[in-house]
Amino acid sequence: MIAAVCLWKHFGIKIMGIQINSKINTGSLPKNFSGIGLTSDEQKVVDQLKARDAEVRAHENAHKSAGGQYVMGGITFRYQTGPDGKRYAVEGEVRIDTSSVSGDPEATIQKARAIRKAANAPASPSAQDRSVASQAAAMEMEAQWELAKKRLEKMKNSHAVAASQDTLPTQKNRKPENPFARKYATGSETGDFMNRLLDVYY
Repeated sequence: MIAAVCLWKHFGIKIMGIQINSKINTGSLPKNFSGIGLTSDEQKVVDQLKARDAEVRAHENAHKSAGGQYVMGGITFRYQTGPDGKRYAVEGEVRIDTSSVSGDPEATIQKARAIRKAANAPASPSAQDRSVASQAAAMEMEAQWELAKKRLEKMKNSHAVAASQDTLPTQKNRKPENPFARKYATGSETGDFMNRLLDVYY
């Protein structure tokens, strides 16, 4: 790092063949003034910051574009001021909702796939990006397991209903109701006898 001091430089200017010497106070000039205020080392730093800024913005925009409806807010950047006095993005962050969809494993599977796609969207995913993609894959597997259990339970219930219907007596096998069964009251000799007689002959 070079401290900012008031520098004086001499310039030789020829006007109509006459050499005129003049002094310019470069301390009052902006840093990006045709390289006058930047050393070669400072210019290298600026070039590196420009490249980093472009890389960070492309990286985070890829996350945001792929994240779609699950992106929470805009992109957050952390800036660094270069030797030229300009701010350059050196880090970025895109917040994505990674929670599962309660009670809906199919929706959770679709969401997990979208999150994983967003995490892997940049050309060079970071370690944090790969971690998010791994978490999304685990969430998808869990949701697939929940969906399989729900489908299995539904199949069991369907089979149980079908089995119960098969055990019900059909109209052909069902014994017709005795139309005289309740004609005679039980509890008396005559009633009991008549009921037994009807049971035998009907």
